[in-house]
Amino acid sequence: MNSHLRNLFDLTGRRALVTGGGSGLGLAIARGLAGAGAQVVINGRSRERLDAAADSLERDGAGVEVAAMQYPQASPRSSATAPSISS
Repeated sequence: MNSHLRNLFDLTGRRALVTGGGSGLGLAIARGLAGAGAQVVINGRSRERLDAAADSLERDGAGVEVAAMQYPQASPRSSATAPSISS
């Protein structure tokens, strides 16, 4: 990134939260934000993917934190059906 663009998009001293930051597009966005100087917080569902992504970002010199999502056990949906609409 040239210096003019770096100045336009300087995120030094800022913190950025990236959901889905463990892989794919989320990881690419986290990498870009870190490259612009942001402290990056990545979160997602897979702790293993997040840890691997954080290791990769740290190797590139990024400041990164992991905030894994914790989902409660889903309850089964009711077997009741929606009323039918007749015309």
